[in-house]
Amino acid sequence: MASVLVASALLLSGCGLPEDDEPQSLSAEDVPFDLLDPATTTIPQDSEGFALAEVTLYLVEDGLLVPVETTIQGFAEPEAALDTLLEGPENLNLGPALTTAIPADTEVGELQEESGVLTVDLSEEFQTVEGERSILATAQVVCTATDLDEIDGVRFRIEGEDITVNDAEGVEQDRPVRCADFRALSEPSGG
Repeated sequence: MASVLVASALLLSGCGLPEDDEPQSLSAEDVPFDLLDPATTTIPQDSEGFALAEVTLYLVEDGLLVPVETTIQGFAEPEAALDTLLEGPENLNLGPALTTAIPADTEVGELQEESGVLTVDLSEEFQTVEGERSILATAQVVCTATDLDEIDGVRFRIEGEDITVNDAEGVEQDRPVRCADFRALSEPSGG
């Protein structure tokens, strides 16, 4: 057994790795495996160390949907994006031209994502608007959610009960809705 250990030690000592008495400098060409590239997993943070994410919120201007890129505290996840959307444009300091069709005091409840479909449970305040304003409010939620990775469509619940919503044409949809269902709301009339 001792002869095996001695043979192993001799083999390992002859592997060609020199021993240095002190650290040595390497040229950039000698650094292996792209170790000089900056890390790509750094998460942007605010001055208090909270994670920041870029998201696109859909607001309303002159009766049309307007995508607005903004930075939110947290990660680009549906709950953070929708909470920020429901806070309203006045909290984002975006100017008086941008508004929301989503009723004040609407809150996001439980969110469930399955196979690219996000089920959004909202408080009953969401149903206090009707007609075109209701369609705009729905479009704001759908387009904000589907702009996030992994979300292709949205279903709605109010206080835990499944509901159907109307698309831009006022047609009731019993399937998950997509931002494309509201494309007419992002184009000026006659254009």
